[in-house]
Amino acid sequence: ALLLQSPMVMAAETKDKPATLVPAPVSTPTPPPQYNLLLATLSGQKISQWRQINQQVGYFNQPEFSRDGSTLYYTAQQQSVSGSQMDIASYQLATGHIGLVANTELSEYSPTVLPNQQGLSAVVVEADGQQRLWQLQPDQQPKVLIPELYGVGYHAWGPQQDLLIFQLGKTEAEHQIVYRHPTGQLKVLAQNIGRGLAWQPGQPIGYFTERTKTEDPKSADRLALSWYNVSKDQLSQRQLLLPEGAQDIRWLSSKLLLTSAGNKIYSWQPAEPRWQLWLDLAPACQGSVSRFALSPDQARIAFVCQLKESL
Repeated sequence: ALLLQSPMVMAAETKDKPATLVPAPVSTPTPPPQYNLLLATLSGQKISQWRQINQQVGYFNQPEFSRDGSTLYYTAQQQSVSGSQMDIASYQLATGHIGLVANTELSEYSPTVLPNQQGLSAVVVEADGQQRLWQLQPDQQPKVLIPELYGVGYHAWGPQQDLLIFQLGKTEAEHQIVYRHPTGQLKVLAQNIGRGLAWQPGQPIGYFTERTKTEDPKSADRLALSWYNVSKDQLSQRQLLLPEGAQDIRWLSSKLLLTSAGNKIYSWQPAEPRWQLWLDLAPACQGSVSRFALSPDQARIAFVCQLKESL
């Protein structure tokens, strides 16, 4: 895949900011953060036999297991003589083979298994800088999924072909969480948000995060958990503070939500007042863990480690 040249360049995602367009630098840029993707065996809330998937320096992030658990998809930085771009890569767990899901001239982010369909949905940065959802499928031409939906930063599919969307605004404070009904109707739920999106298994409830002020100045703009009950059209905002530094959320089951902070993963049960330590990833990651994904049988965990010197 080759990078389209333009007067704008894609900025590597850092901490809580989605991929977005920024003016091209006029001086030599500082080295981007290093994100490594690791895969480990998970048993009894302990990891073993971990290995690093990427062998190159750069951005390797946003892991997602296939529905049968045989493949790990992720966003991979590809280098060439003309520059670099992001592509969706696939890692076969049985053989260790790595390939690209699609060979496009555009940058692709956020691989997500499509419900009730073949292939993946991904955020694609198009030639004019617009970000839309595309369908990527091996041996088929990539195509736009929802042509009228622009400014997609992140997305999560609901149980009825509905969507939670992190939609980009003109400023960070104007980024917003949008619910998209299967009919295409859009409902803005919140602004001044974090990037985490997750649907509670078996429930029509989509979870996301919002920034909130705390009494502790050291924890200013900390993220809090919010959710939207689709069947009741009920929005519950800033119900529980996330652990300090936490951004990403995933459901382990219908009764246990996980989030990463530092090099640990914490768990929360609905209606409980606090988070509990669930998994320590320090043996494999001396930096900070951001995104993570669990295989369908929960026997493996993929996680992203940002090295200390990049923090």
